[in-house]
Amino acid sequence: VLQELLQHALRHPEDQARTASILSRIGPEGYEVMVDAIAESESLAARKFLHDALAQTPEAYPLVVPLLRRSQVHQVRHGAMLLGRLGNARAVKPLIEVLAHDDEGVRREAARALAQFDDPAARSALQEALTHPSGTTRSDVAAAIGLAGRAPLAPALMSAFRNEKESMVRRALATSAARLGTPSALDELVLVALTRRG
Repeated sequence: VLQELLQHALRHPEDQARTASILSRIGPEGYEVMVDAIAESESLAARKFLHDALAQTPEAYPLVVPLLRRSQVHQVRHGAMLLGRLGNARAVKPLIEVLAHDDEGVRREAARALAQFDDPAARSALQEALTHPSGTTRSDVAAAIGLAGRAPLAPALMSAFRNEKESMVRRALATSAARLGTPSALDELVLVALTRRG
């Protein structure tokens, strides 16, 4: 019955919010149907209503965290996204582990998720990830820090900015540091803008 309800929602977008509400109220069986449905699809678009519902359901945490251990990359990405939105502090450690995943997309979502936590271990992991061998990952981590407004990491962003060689990553670091808007970071960025070209 729950599967039929879910399939109806996928065919009829106008009923998705109501369906998600019903599945959430059912309890663990409803959460499981939603998590399995998310895990089935690489795309978020058609199942965003399930993401939104689970993000408002702290009780679903035990069913979401195992997604990080799945072999399918898209399932790990979904798990990281959801854990960042759920905000359960127990997710920090498994998210830190996923930050070292082979897939760039997984690392990006893990960084975004970790940036949602005002947690020393999460901040430390993000700071370390600013030196990742992949320039794309360094950019993604910088963007995650800036978008989440993690001002305590502004010195780490500026330190990475000084040492960074890739222009794409330098832009990401500068943008995020400016977004955080700490006086020392802004002073340094102004100095760079006035004394350098490009």
